[in-house]
Amino acid sequence: MSAASSDVGSNLRNAIRRLRSAHGLTQAELAAALGAKQQTVAKWEAGETRPKLPELVALARRFNVTTDELLGLRPPEHPATNVETAIALDPNLTDRQRTALLESYRLARGRA
Repeated sequence: MSAASSDVGSNLRNAIRRLRSAHGLTQAELAAALGAKQQTVAKWEAGETRPKLPELVALARRFNVTTDELLGLRPPEHPATNVETAIALDPNLTDRQRTALLESYRLARGRA
């Protein structure tokens, strides 16, 4: 596997996990929304497998992002239409910062 392929895989699994978490979904809930199994989503997030093209498109539509954004091929060309998505995809945040921001945002919105 080339370094570029490895980076894409790492970007993809991190994006799926971050977006799922940012939208307050469990692996089972995301799987159900996509017509997949929870184990499939778990394998994507662990980097054991990758979504096939139709699943990648479904993920992008579900989270209102481009497939390029999911793959980490380029930064968003448009401002995120959803605060949770913006936080999830911000490469400048650590996981700890991301979690704190999402919790604060949800508290402010009454969805904690």
